[in-house]
Amino acid sequence: MTTDYEKITVAELARRARINKKTFYRYYPTKDDLLAELQTSLSQAYLALTKDLVYPRDLAKSITYFFNFSAK
Repeated sequence: MTTDYEKITVAELARRARINKKTFYRYYPTKDDLLAELQTSLSQAYLALTKDLVYPRDLAKSITYFFNFSAK
């Protein structure tokens, strides 16, 4: 199931995570703050995975890494 980001509520996130909304707000002032943390974490993990690649030589390998990383 997919939902547009704008339509996702903190109440729904908390329900799916099986936590209280107050618990969510203890760690994240808004859902945008949670998204920013997830984006940072994922981008750091991907950059660590590809740090030794050399462009343009490793472009094909980079694309493979990207799709495999995204699939996880």
